[in-house]
Amino acid sequence: MKNINYMCVDPSKSCTGVYINANKKSLLTNIKNREKCTEQEAYKNIFDAISELIFVHKVDLIIYESYAFSKFGKSRSPSVLAEIIGVVKSAAYLSKNEIVLLSISSSLWKGVLRGMPFINCKKDKKYIKLAETYYSRQFATCDEVDAFSIAVAIETLYKKHGFSDAQIKMKTLLTNIVDKIEKSKTVF
Repeated sequence: MKNINYMCVDPSKSCTGVYINANKKSLLTNIKNREKCTEQEAYKNIFDAISELIFVHKVDLIIYESYAFSKFGKSRSPSVLAEIIGVVKSAAYLSKNEIVLLSISSSLWKGVLRGMPFINCKKDKKYIKLAETYYSRQFATCDEVDAFSIAVAIETLYKKHGFSDAQIKMKTLLTNIVDKIEKSKTVF
């Protein structure tokens, strides 16, 4: 996706992973919240950080992971996840840019990347270490690994299906493509 400035988000109230590919540069970061902060403080922190990243990097597309359970089988509150995704969407809408928002399930991006040594790892430190070895880059958290992996999966789907940048910017087309891929699972 040569001409698209995009952001991949692995949402979490405690630590949201973010990968940005914009203006021929990339940034990998996370948005951490203090353990004792209120929900309102956590959401404001995420909103402020996402808003600043959108502005600084002139983001055109935000791809965020949507799921109900973490990779380690610990149930996440669907309402908290929905609120975090809502915070990300609000930052996009209030930016005044025409940002395309795309939800991708963890099963889709992990399916695209199946066979990579870290995908089914159950331990945080080992997961990060295996991903660092595979990708030849440093990660501070599992959330950063996931945000970067979402980008790798999207780039893989983009190249495999020969999408143009103009098509990617059309939200309905992109959403329909992802829906068809998720329903058919023929990508794999």
